[in-house]
This record gives sequence, structure tokens and C-alpha cells, in this order.
Amino acid sequence: MKVRYAYGTDIGRKRDQNEDAYLCREDLGLFLVADGMGGHNCGDVASKTAVEVVERLFDMAGDRGAAPERLLVEGVQLANKAIWEIASTMPQCSGMGTTITGLVLTGGSFSFVNVGDSRIYVLSGGSVEQLTVDHSLVEEQVSRGLITRSQARHSPKRNIITRALGVRNPVEVDVGSREAAAGETVLLCSDGLTTMLEDEEIASIVAARGDDMETAVADLVEKANERGGDDNITVVMLRF
Repeated sequence: MKVRYAYGTDIGRKRDQNEDAYLCREDLGLFLVADGMGGHNCGDVASKTAVEVVERLFDMAGDRGAAPERLLVEGVQLANKAIWEIASTMPQCSGMGTTITGLVLTGGSFSFVNVGDSRIYVLSGGSVEQLTVDHSLVEEQVSRGLITRSQARHSPKRNIITRALGVRNPVEVDVGSREAAAGETVLLCSDGLTTMLEDEEIASIVAARGDDMETAVADLVEKANERGGDDNITVVMLRF
């Protein structure tokens, strides 16, 4: 299935550096977003390592017929190990980690993975569906009925994640798959977008731009910054 894509990243309004990383490899059908953590403790190193390790595995696999979903999960585990080892051997990087969310296209469908609170959405006809589940403290509180979804968005604990690459080895990886329907839009993003905008706002902005994906991505980043730009903002958009 033919796919078009657009992407954008921005430091936001309150961070000193951009610790997000992303990958768009149409030739591999591989798209990733990673959001590094650790501040001065190498968060950018963690996110860049994550996408580079996964990309390298796919490049090395070539045309050997390995199942794309298996490669994606293996790549995430290898990235986790690499980040773990860097953090263990370099004191200045102690405590670093990163989220990762990504997908690989396989014919008329795609497989996806997630660790942390970066997200994958499917947008169609003005509707929005979150494919991934956040690995965060507030998500656990919502699922247990302790707080509402609205309260979670404004909670001072909303940035506390419960799963990340580089924290434990091995790491638990969420895996899923979905058919790729013609006309659907798939959005991968860091939480710099989703903590600033409601899901319905994201869907509305994308729908308003129609086929102009590049402007839609720019509008999402701009709107997140208008709302405060509390974190780095990264968006990768695919359309089938």
C-alpha cells in the first residue's frame, strides 16, 4: 500500500534542548518517535540511541525474510540494552532513558510497538483512536478509577512514566497490529503534543488541512507551543 508522510520536531518554549528523536524510513516502512528523559543526564543520547539501534537492525536484516514485527520488538530490546549499558558505564548518563513508539508497514497492514507515553493515533473522518496505552502513573490512576481523564491531563504527576528504555533489562514491550485502510491517517507523537492538545483538537487540526500533511504537522506544533510548549514536540504523520 502506498504511504505518504510528513514530520516535524520543535524544542518547545521551556526546554534548553530537544531530547526527542524520530525516524522516517519509507524504504524500510519504518517510522519511530522517541522522547528522551534525564535532562542533563543524556536524555538526547538515549532517544537517538533508540532510533539508531532499531534502524541499524532493519538495515542489517535486508531481504532475509525476517518477520517485520519480530524485528521491531527485537530492535526495541536491543535499544534498551544499549541504553542500559551506556548509562551503567558512563556516570554522566546515569538515570537516562527514553520512550519509544513506532510502526513497520507490512503490505496492507502495520505492526506497532510502544514503551512509555509517546503515542500512536489513527485519524479518520474527524474521529480519533489512540492505539497505544500510556505507561504512566496517571494512566494507572485513571484505569483504577482514582482520577478522571480530565484530571490526569492537569495532574502534577502526569509526566511520571512507569516504563521506559534503559531502566530495566529486558523491558516489557507492548505490541499490536492493525489493517491499514486507504484514507486513514496515523500519527506518532511525543507527549509534548498530547499534554498541550486534546485528542479531538488534534483530529480537528489534521482534518482542517485535508491533503496538506506538512502544514497539518506545522499547525500541530504551532498550537502546542501556543498553549505553552512545556516540552519538546515531535510529530510523524502517515497517510495511506
